[in-house]
Amino acid sequence: LLGLAVGAFLNMVGDYLPKRLVGMGDGASTPLRKAMVELATAILFACLWRRYGPSPRLALLSLYACILLLILVVDLEHRLVPNAVLLPAMVLVLVANLVYPDPGLGNALLGGAIGFGLFCPVALAWRGAMGAGDVKLATLVGLMAGFPQVIAALTVGISIGGLVALLLLLTGIKDRRSYIPYAPFLAMGGMAALLRG
Repeated sequence: LLGLAVGAFLNMVGDYLPKRLVGMGDGASTPLRKAMVELATAILFACLWRRYGPSPRLALLSLYACILLLILVVDLEHRLVPNAVLLPAMVLVLVANLVYPDPGLGNALLGGAIGFGLFCPVALAWRGAMGAGDVKLATLVGLMAGFPQVIAALTVGISIGGLVALLLLLTGIKDRRSYIPYAPFLAMGGMAALLRG
């Protein structure tokens, strides 16, 4: 039930952010998107509860999941990975790792460095293949997951993104020059890492 309520809040933020930041969007989400976000949040919260039980860790990872879900929705709809979400989230994760020792500040920084180190060269080498927002999101996922879980998180994200892109290309829905948002897949990888523990 809390997940449904938080999902409704994420829908409002997902409508507000693009319009506020860059004048994108009409300020209203579709009923299908609203239902999907609320259902996804409820399922994520239930899975995290089952995995971690009532604990400070549960509250923290639920917050991380909400951040990733918000980024997924905004990028999918508006091709935007907002710094207004990413940068405060990075600070939050670093502070949380000072307080909570799992994965710990050292492992979180190493995970963030791996995410940045893997994605930044790709973004620089192939302009348009991925943007700076994707690089920052990979860094955030690394900070959240820590080392070595970042490897699993990025592997899941890259694999899902690759399979979806291949399917879209093979079916002719997209061609090689078409934009395919990458942040949603990275966010899914991050959520998988949170659920895996």
